[in-house]
Amino acid sequence: MFPVININSWVSLSQEVRNKIRGIFNIPRSGNVMVNDGRIETDGTTFEDFKVLTVEKMQEYLGDTSTDFHKLFDGVVAKVKEETKPCRKG
Repeated sequence: MFPVININSWVSLSQEVRNKIRGIFNIPRSGNVMVNDGRIETDGTTFEDFKVLTVEKMQEYLGDTSTDFHKLFDGVVAKVKEETKPCRKG
């Protein structure tokens, strides 16, 4: 068994961040979107789909040698959020 992302944690990210991470790591979306009472329960990404998101790929993307899946994923989210922030011109 390998670590995977919790679906609730995944859907709590903005759609922009999820799409960017999906694109960076080529994460497929093989399930159905499920919405309950206006709240997204799943965006169609399944546990099987997340198997492509490996420690090695996240290490390469971040330039980090950590082997902690969740630490690396948090780093990926932080980096993607930073990259998707609107530029401030001052």
